[in-house]
Amino acid sequence: MAQLFLPTVSIANMTFQSTGNSGKATFLACAQNGLFFIPLIYLLPNIYGLMGIQMAQPLAFLLAAMVSLPFLLRFLKVLSQ
Repeated sequence: MAQLFLPTVSIANMTFQSTGNSGKATFLACAQNGLFFIPLIYLLPNIYGLMGIQMAQPLAFLLAAMVSLPFLLRFLKVLSQ
């Protein structure tokens, strides 16, 4: 189910790369694996055991999508003007 959110992050990242917003693109690329996945993979197994390892990647996808969606919506709003 978390795979449904992966295109949001990928589309936002590619949009910012192609429009020359490399700072935002780099942040969004790092958000999924660096900002969310690494802390989750350390924290969740201590709480949920093996299930915590299985939950870390989908939660990282979801959190990265939640972060990238406002970036993308703001960009689309500016683009329409």
